[in-house]
Amino acid sequence: RHFAAKYADVAFIVIPDDTPEVVREQVASYKEFARQEYGREIQVWAHSLVIQRENMARSNAAFEEYIGPYLDKGALDLFVQYQIKNHEKTAPEILREIRRSAAGGGGVHLFGSAEDIATKLQSFSDAGVDGILLCFVDYEQGTSDFVQNVVPLLEQSGLRKPVA
Repeated sequence: RHFAAKYADVAFIVIPDDTPEVVREQVASYKEFARQEYGREIQVWAHSLVIQRENMARSNAAFEEYIGPYLDKGALDLFVQYQIKNHEKTAPEILREIRRSAAGGGGVHLFGSAEDIATKLQSFSDAGVDGILLCFVDYEQGTSDFVQNVVPLLEQSGLRKPVA
């Protein structure tokens, strides 16, 4: 936090709770910290995993398929060991959620239809997030779908300027 506030123009945050009020508070605390400690204005960005499908259920199913056979359980378990003291005593359902988050790169999940994703991006913008780094399981198909289906919605809402 100090490094980003002092030296960077952009601070990337992890959004553990995507409730708008919580995100707004988190973003504001970073920006205020940079102002008060270093007299600087910074942008606050997040990163995400985007899985766009017809609906939320299909996006979740695609994610489960992705983390099923392709999951590097050993690497994720090592990550959990470093992140949580007494991890062996952690409830299995909590470990599962941590593994799901880590499997998505730790970023916020932008899952669902194009409309679901555009709505979530608008919510983050309204909460003060200046930008989102987008990651895709299948980069080529994911970026194509995003540009064809989500970008026009972002342009219609005024969240993004139309592409020239």
